[in-house]
Amino acid sequence: MIKKLFAAVISIFIFSQIAFTQLITIIGNISDKEQRANIKNVVVTLSNSKDSVLYKFTRSSSEGNFSIQNVQSGQYVLMTTHPLFADYLDSIIVTNVPLDLGKILLLNKSKLLQEVIVKNGSPIRIKGDTTVYTADSFKVKDGATVEDLLRKMPGFQVGKDGKIKAMGETVKNVLVDGEEFFGNDPGIALKNLQANIVQEVQVYDKKSDQAAFTGVDDGIREKTVNLKLKSNKKQGYFGKVEAGGGSPSNYSNSAMFNAFQGKRKLSAYGFMSNTGNTDLSWDDADKFGGGEKGELITGTDSQGNNVEYYSGSGEDSYRDGRNGIPVNRNGGLHYSNKYRGDSLSINSSYKYAKVNAPSFESNYSRTFLPDTSWLTNSNSSNENTKEKHSVGFSVENKID
Repeated sequence: MIKKLFAAVISIFIFSQIAFTQLITIIGNISDKEQRANIKNVVVTLSNSKDSVLYKFTRSSSEGNFSIQNVQSGQYVLMTTHPLFADYLDSIIVTNVPLDLGKILLLNKSKLLQEVIVKNGSPIRIKGDTTVYTADSFKVKDGATVEDLLRKMPGFQVGKDGKIKAMGETVKNVLVDGEEFFGNDPGIALKNLQANIVQEVQVYDKKSDQAAFTGVDDGIREKTVNLKLKSNKKQGYFGKVEAGGGSPSNYSNSAMFNAFQGKRKLSAYGFMSNTGNTDLSWDDADKFGGGEKGELITGTDSQGNNVEYYSGSGEDSYRDGRNGIPVNRNGGLHYSNKYRGDSLSINSSYKYAKVNAPSFESNYSRTFLPDTSWLTNSNSSNENTKEKHSVGFSVENKID
């Protein structure tokens, strides 16, 4: 009796192991996508999806059929290879039931080559650690700026404040032909240079100046955009003038002039506005503009009387004050050139900005007593003027 019971337990264990390690067969058929004819001698491989290690392989028969037997359950990558046909890859999951892949259609390599269209430049390509966008592949309206061009490019995000993000990271520097343009101010190049003069937009992580100079990597990276200009735009003069006005006595005027001759760049710009548009660099623009709305507060005073009062200096409220629209004037000059076979580089710029920002503030309070109440109102106004001069100058000499 004990021997029979022991044999039964052993049998149950063996059958359970066989069921647990059940091996599956994968079948399918391979044929030509164009001719619908079966393809023989196609190598069919099965690899582990995790480490890409070859697990099993076989060849298709003269009828195009193939069978891979004794396959354990799991996730695999199936690939077909043939000298005359394009490779086919597919991710498959093997369970405890036989797997029929049906017909696998392969494309003849000669047909594949017929579909290739060769163009002079591609919209986006990867060159090392640099992503390169071909500017003319993205259509913008006439007179559009580089900022408008970036809005059309995948991977770029342009915020309402004009700040640019590339690949999810904030752009810190914008270069023109690899050189600083008006110092390290990204806004001037993006808002003032026209899109039709740009050949390529290059995006990469720039090392710090210290690391580039010493050759010692300090690990600091800044997302950088380099605008490579068209060769025919580096010889001659170009610019833009914009003027606008409205009621009551609002205006917004800007102008930019560029003179390029080979490696030499000379640029000047000016801007005047009382519409709230500052056209300043991103950091400077954050320092000017409207405030926040006021707040209604209720409570009691020192004598226990009920009091409610409203205080604030925000925008667009009829009963509180608001920061006024700033009157902005700014401009700048830029000059850069290279000498001695590009071994000596000079880059200089001057920028001026002046902003008159009026501010208004209103406060009122209401005091309640058992038999009466009264209001207290106060108004104040002031004008804040900020003036900024900035000069940048750098010389780089590459010693032999």
